[in-house]
Amino acid sequence: MLPGTGSTALVLCLRWNDGLGHMAGIPGIRRQPVFQALAWSDNPGALYHLGRCHRRGEVQFHRMPSFLGARHTIILSLGLQENTRSPLSILVGGNGKIAYEMAERFSASGVECPLQFENEREHMTISDVLRAIKKHWIVEIVLFCVVVGVVAGTTFAATPTYTASTEILTQYDFASSSESSTTTNQQQYANGSSLASLYPDLVQSDEILQSVIDNLGLHTTPTALRSNVSAETNDSSPIVYIYATDSNPAQTVRIVKELVKQLKKQVSAMAGPDIKVSFATIQAPVEPRVASSPNVQANLAIGIVAGLIIAMLGAVLREMFDKGVNDVSDVQAVVRGPVLASVPKAHTVSNGVPVVITKPRGRAAEEVRRLTTNISFVTPKDLKQQNVIIVTSTNPREGKTTVSVNMAAAFAEKGKSVLLIDADVRHPSVAKALGMNSGVGLVSLLAGEISAKEAIQPYWKSYLQVLPAEEQKTPSGIILGSDAMRQLIDQAAERYDYVIVDTAPMTVANDAAVFAEKGGVLLLVVGQGVAQKKALREVVKEFRMSKTAIRGVVLNMVSVNNAGRSSYYYYEDHEDAGSSSKRKSKSGISRSKSKH
Repeated sequence: MLPGTGSTALVLCLRWNDGLGHMAGIPGIRRQPVFQALAWSDNPGALYHLGRCHRRGEVQFHRMPSFLGARHTIILSLGLQENTRSPLSILVGGNGKIAYEMAERFSASGVECPLQFENEREHMTISDVLRAIKKHWIVEIVLFCVVVGVVAGTTFAATPTYTASTEILTQYDFASSSESSTTTNQQQYANGSSLASLYPDLVQSDEILQSVIDNLGLHTTPTALRSNVSAETNDSSPIVYIYATDSNPAQTVRIVKELVKQLKKQVSAMAGPDIKVSFATIQAPVEPRVASSPNVQANLAIGIVAGLIIAMLGAVLREMFDKGVNDVSDVQAVVRGPVLASVPKAHTVSNGVPVVITKPRGRAAEEVRRLTTNISFVTPKDLKQQNVIIVTSTNPREGKTTVSVNMAAAFAEKGKSVLLIDADVRHPSVAKALGMNSGVGLVSLLAGEISAKEAIQPYWKSYLQVLPAEEQKTPSGIILGSDAMRQLIDQAAERYDYVIVDTAPMTVANDAAVFAEKGGVLLLVVGQGVAQKKALREVVKEFRMSKTAIRGVVLNMVSVNNAGRSSYYYYEDHEDAGSSSKRKSKSGISRSKSKH
């Protein structure tokens, strides 16, 4: 029975790691449940959960349905609705197609499985937009300068044009031919509005424009001139406004005067012999002194506003399409944990020696020391095994191993006893980085083939010891998830001041989450220019799902210009060329002295 529901629970499926078997020679290896599915009869729903079965209470286990193959890695999770018998929705993550097919088959067998597909697409918030604007300021400056430069160049390169205008009042004098016709004409032209409404069309007619061209000797056509002249009237007023535009300010005045002359002639011909049309000039055309186009001030203002808008849009688009992690803000936008250090891009391990030893006064060494100090600040007091540091990364080649070995050297530099464990059995790299023998190590120790004294090797100082790993074809989950591995970590945590566990990248395996589940400080190394935002989000979600807290982030491979600290004190970084020759000469002298 499910407590508080009154429904009978039936476990539909439970898949075990039978294919991995029991690895001979390694104690404590047991089968582990991968996922379970629960269903109940009253208003049935379905629940999938990734985890151990004993956390779900009293249930009975039955075989998994045949249509669920061992390769289905879909994870569906939702808790029971308290005091209700409503069917539960299924939150789908992973392969949605497989989940949909599973839900259809469950529904065909009488089990209702309403689906809710989680949208993992990231939407930009106002804070993200502001961060993008602050981050991509160089792009903004370039776009702003380009837009303003294009607008300014177009404005100043354009040929200035001038506009002249005149304001005339149309008047009509009626002849005394017949009383009826006079009365009609007076009513029709009393306010001059009948013909005045035709003035804009008359001014742009081919007949008037051709006359203006002929009389002024213009080298243009009526069609071209039509776009440079215009007239405006008001239906309730006999006043007419006539405009002309040209690149020659004096020419605009002549064109306006000729338009008025030709318009009067045309209107008089249309009015007939009984009506005398006269134009009274209210405002005579004046030669313009200032160009009407282009409007420099308005265009520059528009260019500045447009430049700002385009610059901000460019920054947002740059951020949206930027898939890589390029600075601290990219990390802080995804990971809740603090950035403990920004290790510069340099040879942090050279010829098998960490930079903390080879260049103790360099920028990289100081950042590693900053990291070791900040770890103590972010470690909760109630955390189990506070001296165990679990190091992982999102992808390979982000420099987690170099961070681990330098961190171990920095702790040893302070006189602390340190055990560095290479737990990346798929691709061991600690021994290679330090130039040590990796013939025997972690796997042989866990299998009981050798003792801890034979497996652990000292390095640099007597209290800095390294437990390398051999390459293994056996699945690492069998090795690292064993009780023997857990006992090894527990014993090392009691004996050493610090235990640093270099695990596999999270995109390869979630070994780091397995270690951190029992305690320890989880440290995530993010390589600048190597890590991808999407992969980083997936790793963060995976840690969140396993309820594992990322205590801190190390931004690795940071370019020197983006390191954010003055290089004044790190003069050791700048003496490679000169000091290398001095060191060689000194080493040669010391060798010669030792021979004698």
